[in-house]
Amino acid sequence: MKQILKELGLASPTVTLLAFALLAGCNQSDGKVYVPARGQVLIGDKPAEGAAVTLVPAASGESDELRPSGRVGADGAYTLTTYNPATGKVNDGAPPGEYVVLITMVPQPTEANLDRGVGDRLGDKYRDPSRSKLRAAIKADAPDLAIIRLAATDLKIRK
Repeated sequence: MKQILKELGLASPTVTLLAFALLAGCNQSDGKVYVPARGQVLIGDKPAEGAAVTLVPAASGESDELRPSGRVGADGAYTLTTYNPATGKVNDGAPPGEYVVLITMVPQPTEANLDRGVGDRLGDKYRDPSRSKLRAAIKADAPDLAIIRLAATDLKIRK
């Protein structure tokens, strides 16, 4: 690097430090790779609009592990982002690896539903990593995850 800067006539210590600072900014500050990842969640044949999707690393149960997540839109699609508490940054995508998929569907609280409670409309079936049977693999060469199809009977109607 120093040789290249010297050949360009930019070998002063200030320019060298600036060049290294700029190059360092091109990498993720936490040193992790994040792969763009998106998927879709359906309940029966209908989009699971509003559902929260969270991926938990399958290999380990450490509490400081990164947990990519996304919110399901009106078309059933979600895009994963990963919050890293060590850096305070939200990164697009997810680290490559094998994951347990957690899905919750908690309606926004309103005055009308506060008396009934606003529990998970999927009955907590996919909330616990030890109980969820859903799996996903994040791979650099495959940004599209398999469509997750939940049974229509999984959706609990709150009265």
